[in-house]
Amino acid sequence: MVSAMHYLTAVFAAFVPLAAALYLTVTVVWTLVQRVILRRRHPLPTPAVSRAAVSAR
Repeated sequence: MVSAMHYLTAVFAAFVPLAAALYLTVTVVWTLVQRVILRRRHPLPTPAVSRAAVSAR
């Protein structure tokens, strides 16, 4: 069992970066989709025209 530990370490070293990349990709995609859905359902209010811009006309 102890002699197999060297090989298991190599296997874990190969898969941990892949798992981290997959985690980051899924998290970013999930966040972007969530933001798009929320912005469609709850759009940002349009900014009011400032008084300085109105009086300059």
